[in-house]
Amino acid sequence: MIDFHVVLIVHINVSIQGTIPPPTSRLQEIRLIYFDIQDAEKDCLPPVVVSVVDYSRFRNDLESLSKRYENVSAILDEYIGKADTSKLADYLEKAEKDISLAEGFYNEGDYRKTNGKITNATEWLNNAEKEGSKVKAEYVFEQADKKLKNIGATLDKIELYLDEVSGMNVLTTSQILDYKTEFRSLQEKANSLAEDFAVARGYLNEEKYTDSEAKSRGILSEVEKLEKSANEMFEELKGLISPEETPTPEETETPEPTPTQEHVKLPEIDFKLIGIVMGVIIVFAAVGVGIRRYMKRRKWDELK
Repeated sequence: MIDFHVVLIVHINVSIQGTIPPPTSRLQEIRLIYFDIQDAEKDCLPPVVVSVVDYSRFRNDLESLSKRYENVSAILDEYIGKADTSKLADYLEKAEKDISLAEGFYNEGDYRKTNGKITNATEWLNNAEKEGSKVKAEYVFEQADKKLKNIGATLDKIELYLDEVSGMNVLTTSQILDYKTEFRSLQEKANSLAEDFAVARGYLNEEKYTDSEAKSRGILSEVEKLEKSANEMFEELKGLISPEETPTPEETETPEPTPTQEHVKLPEIDFKLIGIVMGVIIVFAAVGVGIRRYMKRRKWDELK
């Protein structure tokens, strides 16, 4: 017979001495003691964990989040109504909520919850900053697109005016060549900007929003100079083609009769002939009335 003695352990006292290393993050959990009990379920006793708090890092991160939130909110204020900012507004709203909760938990000394809310707010702000860059890049890209289309329309008008002026005796051959040379220069600059615009579009499609915005802003800067030169040339050519002026007569003269009015005469009316024709018409009308009355009387006699 085997005698089993069951020993009931009420508690264990453990004394540990040592130095806890400085934290490498806002909140670091260090496991000091692990328990391994034979013939027992794994982790039947949880390890002893010490939470190490870096208070200054908590405070700095909260301040950094608030500053980032203000910066992205400025983008929303600038572009709302100009571009689609719905996603940006949504991200900022969620980030603001988590930042507010993190501040409250920190003041209450609940650092685990504070740490979680800071992490959430950081993710929302990352999304907001990316969306803000997208909003700016798309807006500047659209402005560059409009400017390039406008300059293209102006160059088309210049080409038409230049062709018309070339057929007039208002410029010398040398002057016409100068205009054509300047026009080709404007076209080359416009083509170069169109190539840059294609690059900006590529950056936008690849979600390289900062690069796309920088390229589009460069286009806007150059196209303004090109637009000024093109408009000046257009106005010069337009001034060379002055419309014909038609004088307005002060007094209205009575028009002289045309040859047709002088020689065409209406035939003379023969009133005797008209009287005979009218008489014949009246006789036929009377005969018709008599026939209708006779036919009615005949039908009536038959009915009797």
